[in-house]
Amino acid sequence: MNQTYTHQSGVFLFIIILLFTSSWGFSGNIPIQPSIDSLKHMIINGKRDPGKLSVLYAQLAREYYKTGSDSCVPTALTGLKLAENAGCQDGIRSNCIYLGLCYLKSDSLNLAKKYLLKALVLINLQTDPLEKMRILNGLGYISDLQSDYAGALKYYMQGKKVAEETVNNLWRADFLNNIAAFYNSAGMYQKSVGLFKEASNIYSENKDSTYYANSLVNLGRAYLGLKKFDSAITYYNLALPIQLRLKNYYGLANLYLGLTEIKIQQSKLQDAIDLLKIGMEMIDSLDKGFHGSGLFMKVDAEQAMGLIYLKMKEYRQAESHYRIVRKLAQQGSFLQYETEAIKGLSEVMEKKGQKDSALFFARLYQKYSDSLWQIRDNQKIILTELEFAFKNDQEKNKIEIEKQQVVKARNNLIYILIFSIVVGTSMVFLLLYLLQRNKARHINLVKKNLELENINLEKDIDLKNKELLIQSINLAEKKEVMSEMSDKLQGLIDSSVSPDDNPMRNLLRDFKNKNSENFWDEFNARFRDVHPQFYSSLTKDHPGLTPNEIKLCAFIRLNLTTKEIELLTRKSENTIKIARHRLRHKLGLGREENLTSFLNKF
Repeated sequence: MNQTYTHQSGVFLFIIILLFTSSWGFSGNIPIQPSIDSLKHMIINGKRDPGKLSVLYAQLAREYYKTGSDSCVPTALTGLKLAENAGCQDGIRSNCIYLGLCYLKSDSLNLAKKYLLKALVLINLQTDPLEKMRILNGLGYISDLQSDYAGALKYYMQGKKVAEETVNNLWRADFLNNIAAFYNSAGMYQKSVGLFKEASNIYSENKDSTYYANSLVNLGRAYLGLKKFDSAITYYNLALPIQLRLKNYYGLANLYLGLTEIKIQQSKLQDAIDLLKIGMEMIDSLDKGFHGSGLFMKVDAEQAMGLIYLKMKEYRQAESHYRIVRKLAQQGSFLQYETEAIKGLSEVMEKKGQKDSALFFARLYQKYSDSLWQIRDNQKIILTELEFAFKNDQEKNKIEIEKQQVVKARNNLIYILIFSIVVGTSMVFLLLYLLQRNKARHINLVKKNLELENINLEKDIDLKNKELLIQSINLAEKKEVMSEMSDKLQGLIDSSVSPDDNPMRNLLRDFKNKNSENFWDEFNARFRDVHPQFYSSLTKDHPGLTPNEIKLCAFIRLNLTTKEIELLTRKSENTIKIARHRLRHKLGLGREENLTSFLNKF
């Protein structure tokens, strides 16, 4: 259970730190705007052009949003209606932006996403870069909360590109901070530390105390992922006096939640409760000026409290907090939290001896975790592909720039050649030599591009093999978790003296069968996606192989070690070694021949 909380904190609680970026850019990062009173005056006394009025309404909605006024939504809706009637795309886009941000602040995430996507479609070359970045940042943040990490990374990378193109360092720092959180959630903590430090330096150079203090909390969480508790506490201590001086309740809430996690991992549960209660007070103190999702922070705090009480064997209180988590998670569409709450309820019911309820939640957890694991597997692949494509685009851009430079140089040489003919034939041979050398450079660049594409194809295959290995291990871990839960429930049923246990035994048997029957089918299907010709080629050349020997061939084809095969098959190391020896004999391999290299040919 401790591992569950650690993973959850790494992926979700850490992402909460990104919330402060959603509000960035509404103060010092934007031009000075007219006041609310002056905008109202302009709307009342201005010309009755619906398109221009809609833009004024968007500006007024923006001012209401900055002050946390409830008038933001009705103002933006009025502006949107005027813009749609007038066919004014600028008015539609601007009003949709503030509708999306207002609904995000009120935890209406689906409505927020709807309006921000509508605004995104209307972006054009003339759109203010700040509006582009607000849209991309808002969509990335919503994707974060709803566990769509691939979508979030896509939006954040697009936003970072806009910030770099417009040389806006503060927005660039925000997007660096967000991207770093993905490396942290993927377990690449050292890389996330580097990006967080880069963002922190930008905030420090711009003397932005609030975001600098929040970036110190971010670094604390990154070191928490590295299990370097002393370093994490050092950054928390650096951030604490600044957060207290600024009365930044958001930053204080994240800080105390991070300290709570340290105490949980150190098994200092009473200290964890004391810190968590302070964190909850900070969350309750958030005012209307907070532009993030307070609901998400509340869910995370309640989840932590449920875990602490479960560890303290206070099952009634643990159950109460897990039920609150499930209710709030359903409200905000937080699938990860809902899944963890169901698992927590299953464990609580098991500890309380309520085997019917425990089995109910265990089956429900299997359903949710299957969906969540599938999403995670897909997200991991997409995230890897996005990052790979991003790096590949950078390489292609470099090559394209070099090609343009070559073309430019070649054109210059042509002009020089024409001029040389006029000046005298003595220069012609020299210019021809330079032109030929330039062509050779161009050919070398083309060859370099082809080599890069071949390398990319090989890397793509390696990435797919690694993703298949991750998916296989995930399947094995899922099977182990469900088997352990089944064994515990079996013990509860066997110890019961009630004659009504027969239906329960049938349910448990179905539960076990369903848990075990699909493992090889899922592995086999995913393996065929990566290596579609392997089985047919292997069985064609060696038709006498048994199904188990074919499975072993597939594992070896993935370069799995004996220990990893032992983890996936639950067979002893000695059994696997004997099976490998027999397989070599059937394949007709001598002592000097490598089995893995042989199977890689198929």
